[in-house]
Amino acid sequence: MAELTLLGLRVVEAVADTGSITAAARRLGYTQSAVSRQLAAVETAAATRLFERRARGVVPTAAGERLLVHARAVLGHVDVAERELAQQTDDATPVVTVGAVSSVAADLVPRTAHDLLIRDRPIDLVLAEGRSSTHRRRLAAGLIDVAIVPAIPDDSLGAPVAQIVEDLLLAVPVGHPLAGRDDVHVDDLGEEPLIAGSRRSRSTLWGSALEPSITRTAMDWSAKLGLVAHGHGLTLVPRLAAASVRPDVRLLPLAGLPPRILEVRVQQDRHETDGPARPQRSVVLRVVEAILAAAEAIAAGHD
Repeated sequence: MAELTLLGLRVVEAVADTGSITAAARRLGYTQSAVSRQLAAVETAAATRLFERRARGVVPTAAGERLLVHARAVLGHVDVAERELAQQTDDATPVVTVGAVSSVAADLVPRTAHDLLIRDRPIDLVLAEGRSSTHRRRLAAGLIDVAIVPAIPDDSLGAPVAQIVEDLLLAVPVGHPLAGRDDVHVDDLGEEPLIAGSRRSRSTLWGSALEPSITRTAMDWSAKLGLVAHGHGLTLVPRLAAASVRPDVRLLPLAGLPPRILEVRVQQDRHETDGPARPQRSVVLRVVEAILAAAEAIAAGHD
């Protein structure tokens, strides 16, 4: 009888988060066929279909959504267990898990991780990928130590420990008429086809400043930039993700849209005696300081 496996659950989570078999394979470091086989094995074990294809990508069925809730819980606890085991020795390098949305995970978190490892008192940074809502749940459950997520009103997690303000850039193909401009205003876009994570403009980086003509949707940043490079439309790229842009795409300063505000959050009511699964608050705050310093360096254009 087929059984659910941790790898299978990770595949379910990755496919649900990215909305694509290809993007899930890229996140996990597997081939597309390997992810498809794992997904088929999970569906066999579950004896039901877990995903279906729609115009906006691969989405979970009702059974898939139910399994996803349990998969996130199981994987979160497995990650905590691994961290506890990694910190059993007194001289172990402290491990801090940071949950970050994909635009932040592209450059800011890897840069911060490098900066923390080369210090006199190194800290090992572990990246947890996923959507903003996933990181908020993980933080509340104590499954991650820091979350870097877009600001939302009336946040139940309380006040953030810091904020990062970043401007938005317009991504265009290198051969596009706008590519020769030094800057662009949103009013210049006219009827340009646009690419976003959703067809509901209010829930995307485009916000409610305009009602864009969203012709393609993609959750994964590399997929969005691939669509731009091949002429399917234009998209927005936050400043912190600019380093990950491919060479056949040009980024232009864009006026007329408010900047994006990111919040840096840590667990509320942390205590120094919380146990090995939670690094000391002083260690977590050192990570926060390093994140803010790396964000400033990226904004200033420093390597």
